[in-house]
Amino acid sequence: MKYYILGKSENFTATRNSDSNLLEKYWELGWEIGTSRIIIIKKLLSNEISNEDTTIVTLRDRMFFYESIFKNVIAYEDFINMNHSDMEIITYPSDYNFIINNDNSVDMLDKNLIEKILDTEKEIIPNAENNFFIIHYRERPWGGNRNVSIDDYFAIIEKIINMGYDFFIYGKNANSIGEKYGKNELTLSQANTYLSSDKCIGFIGPLSGGSMIALLSHKGKHHILDFSRSNLNDNILYHGDASNFIGAEIINYNNINQVLENLN
Repeated sequence: MKYYILGKSENFTATRNSDSNLLEKYWELGWEIGTSRIIIIKKLLSNEISNEDTTIVTLRDRMFFYESIFKNVIAYEDFINMNHSDMEIITYPSDYNFIINNDNSVDMLDKNLIEKILDTEKEIIPNAENNFFIIHYRERPWGGNRNVSIDDYFAIIEKIINMGYDFFIYGKNANSIGEKYGKNELTLSQANTYLSSDKCIGFIGPLSGGSMIALLSHKGKHHILDFSRSNLNDNILYHGDASNFIGAEIINYNNINQVLENLN
């Protein structure tokens, strides 16, 4: 059995702030969505690896990326407590050269395989009375220029409510916003499911790995809060063409006024 480590974190209790460039410690969510996940599934579908002797290892909240495709998926949090003496362990990818040399994951795939790759497990969506937006909240010191202020999030939510729509929210510390409106923070898996609903009319979020969840499941409008004006359309780590697996309509906003004027 070969164990492919595609998502990892050696520090589960501390805030993931400045460890983003230490791949031996933590593999970013966006990098996993745009690189390691794509490559390992491509290897399976092209018969380079076998489902019978492959075990996928990733962080617990990311396991749903693989569970409908691979037979064996375990949480990294459990894996680190296992006896590794007889295991063949492959950490993939292991350094920045992978990202640099493979900027465009979409072009690395046969287009006919994309629908299969996007075939993730879906949870049951509660019956929503109204159409809704899904919002991703990012609050991190690392790359803090890509954060959006909590006041701007409140302004966006008020705009959504005034238009007669509902919303759901996910992301680290998203409860700091959601609880004001009686909303619980969605898990990544729940967010993926809600984004695939016919009642989801749009995604709203900053440049972030968390926002890339929408590129797996929402074919509608993606309203990207690029207030730092740092979007690189051809970089796999940003919300642009290089990672637009689902063919979404991506709209970039440079400030909150643009969002409030054009959100619909």
